Amino acid sequence: MKVTSIWLLILLAVALTSSLADDDSDEPPATTLFNLNSRAEEDFLTIPGVGERMAHEFVEYRPYLSIRQFRREMGKYVDETQIAAYEAHVYVPVDVNEADTATLMQLPCVDEAIATALAGARPFDTRADFLDLLGEQLAARDAALAQHWLMEEEDEPQPPFTLFNLNSRAEEDFLTIPGVGERMAHEFVEYRPYLSIRQFRREMGKYVDETQIAAYEAHVYVPVDVNEADTATLMQLPCVDEAIATALAGARPFDTRADFLDLLGEQLAARDAALAQHWLKEDPA
Repeated sequence: MKVTSIWLLILLAVALTSSLADDDSDEPPATTLFNLNSRAEEDFLTIPGVGERMAHEFVEYRPYLSIRQFRREMGKYVDETQIAAYEAHVYVPVDVNEADTATLMQLPCVDEAIATALAGARPFDTRADFLDLLGEQLAARDAALAQHWLMEEEDEPQPPFTLFNLNSRAEEDFLTIPGVGERMAHEFVEYRPYLSIRQFRREMGKYVDETQIAAYEAHVYVPVDVNEADTATLMQLPCVDEAIATALAGARPFDTRADFLDLLGEQLAARDAALAQHWLKEDPA
């Protein structure tokens, strides 16, 4: 009886170890951007630096018509630096025909000049028309990412913003991505592990064209190791072009992700640099 009990304990320990191994510590939560007008108070509690009081205040001042309104109300409690940190995780939905320039500038890589040009081109019949014009101003992947910040159209419910780690997410998660059916979700998993986004593009290129792969990349990523990722994988980060990726690679090694993000912050607008954290591997334990 004692021998049986010992073996049971060993088996339980092995199972627990296996479970922990399957839990990819390099992976941020799948949902990384929260709609300030609709998410539950408990969702906001998952954001670094947001305690019960602030999560309650996020909800208290709804509805938010502009990101300026959020900044003004939260400014009663915390400073601008902390508010900027929150904005790497939350957003006011962008109405393509009504949003002010500050709210448009929540979109990755959109500066005041681009926001002003977008506002001047109104009205847009659809979100797709807006994104087409944005695509003339930005790199294709940055323009595609913007869809996650836009207010949904009445006949097109919009899921929460998600980024799926290609090396760890379940096959059923990939099925939630527009244009991914059962076959492609299986192929996403089949070619693991991905060491570079180039590898993903090459393997998926056996089945679909570059346009479709680019659309997938608004939803999936290969985790960025700040000291090992190639330039293509670094260029998954919002607003990072080849020149910036090359400069980042040339500055290695980084002791921590924070050091990497500090350098990135010298190249990009503060909010775009903060967003990059969602694509990065965690620091080694």
